[in-house]
This record gives sequence, C-alpha cells and structure tokens, in this order.
Amino acid sequence: KPPIYAQIGISEYWLLDPFDGKYYGAPLCGLRLVDGEYVEIEMEELQNGALRGHSEVLGLDLYWMDGDFRIREPDTGRWLALPTREDVEARAAAEARATAAETRATEAEAELAELREQLRQLREGN
Repeated sequence: KPPIYAQIGISEYWLLDPFDGKYYGAPLCGLRLVDGEYVEIEMEELQNGALRGHSEVLGLDLYWMDGDFRIREPDTGRWLALPTREDVEARAAAEARATAAETRATEAEAELAELREQLRQLREGN
C-alpha cells in the first residue's frame, strides 16, 4: 500500500503494532514521504522504556508506553484522551448486544407477519 499512499500524496503515516513489534518490527513506527519515497520517522526511546515519535502533519507526539498508545500535545504537555482497552471492549459488547436485539426484533416481526397471514387465511376459510 505505501506506493499507493505516495501516489495520492499521503505525506505521513503511522503503524501501531500492539503485539510489541511482532508485525512491524516495533510497536510504533512512522513513515514520512520524502522525494517520493517513505523514510522512517526517528523514534526516541525514553528512559522509562517508552517510544516517542513526532508527527509533523498532526503536530503531536505519539507514544508507545507501558503497552499502550498515547498522544500528547508537545506545546502544552497535555495528554489527549483515547479510549482504553476496556472502553473498546465495552463498545464491542454493546454493539453485539444491539445487533442481537435487532436480529430478535426482525425475527419477531417476521413471525408476527406470518401469524397475521395465517389468521387472515383462517378468517377467509370460515
């Protein structure tokens, strides 16, 4: 996909590998388009073991620390709120419950329509 990204002018993109680099070689890495080619964005390893890279496009610092992805505004030092794993899991569970409820409602509507048709046929037959 990087050649396509370069063709359409994506100047920077980031890869997040929550499996500690199993897929991309690092848990967090960024690539910046320079003269038509992507080059790796320098990542800084901090004393606490965290990785930090700076997104020029976003104007934000991106971190991988303690097994989590974090974003910080470098000018203010403010951490941006991101959904936690628990938030993501809770949302997925809620979406699954909603989908199951929609399925039950659709099945109930179909059963009701079938029963109405049977009642209509019984009324016409008598």
